[in-house]
Amino acid sequence: MYDIVYSEKAEEDLAKLRRSEPAAFKKAVKLLNELVYHPRTRKKRDTALIDVPRS
Repeated sequence: MYDIVYSEKAEEDLAKLRRSEPAAFKKAVKLLNELVYHPRTRKKRDTALIDVPRS
């Protein structure tokens, strides 16, 4: 298990997201919790979002 260290800016952004868009905040927290336990794996459906074509 890993720890995530948040910068001040990240903490401010998460606090703002919590107030303005609770559903998006919930998704962000879910993603961050997943990164704590599985930082090097990804779901197959996320491949297109992560892999950048090389030219």
